[in-house]
Amino acid sequence: MVKDGIKSIEFVVEKIRDTVSFLNASEGRLLRFADVVHQLHLPTRKLIMDCPTRWNSTYNMLTVALQLREAFTSYSEREVTYHNSPMEDEWTKIEKVCDVLGYFNEATNIISGTEYPTSNLFLSHICTIKKVLDDSSISSDDFVRHMTMKMKEKFDKYWGECNLLMAFGAIMDPRMKFLVIEFAYPMIYSDQSGQNIAYVRTLLYE
Repeated sequence: MVKDGIKSIEFVVEKIRDTVSFLNASEGRLLRFADVVHQLHLPTRKLIMDCPTRWNSTYNMLTVALQLREAFTSYSEREVTYHNSPMEDEWTKIEKVCDVLGYFNEATNIISGTEYPTSNLFLSHICTIKKVLDDSSISSDDFVRHMTMKMKEKFDKYWGECNLLMAFGAIMDPRMKFLVIEFAYPMIYSDQSGQNIAYVRTLLYE
């Protein structure tokens, strides 16, 4: 699902990867790039290479690159052998993809948390992602709309069935209780929300 978003800018992602490889191939290039970053008063961040099979590492690579986007352009003007600086419209697409994937990244970090129980937080994050995909899939921005339509289709298919583990995790949170189900389910399940709410309620009080 998330990879569909990254795939929509696959060509630009390759530019970022090639840039990281290009810089890492020479200490002199790294030093010159770092000097550009310093002169532009940008955050002192090291460009990272992603693992293509892990979407969140690609997301992290892109977010760091976004913070240093001015350095890419400035460096390309100084280094005649560097030809992979993204164009302005490509940076804009990276921003739009990262805006959407940021919600998935936050949810992934919460769900995979090991230092404290997080099951009570699953439902609220899934609800947020659902709203983001619903809104983005009808966006007036053609790129955003086309990118998220396939993501939304897969999300709706995956979460089409009532997830009891997620529901009970949220209900057990004393701050939320059953109210969270009544609030979130209409967003996630639409026409099936009433049936799913009744199903959870029945199992809860059996």
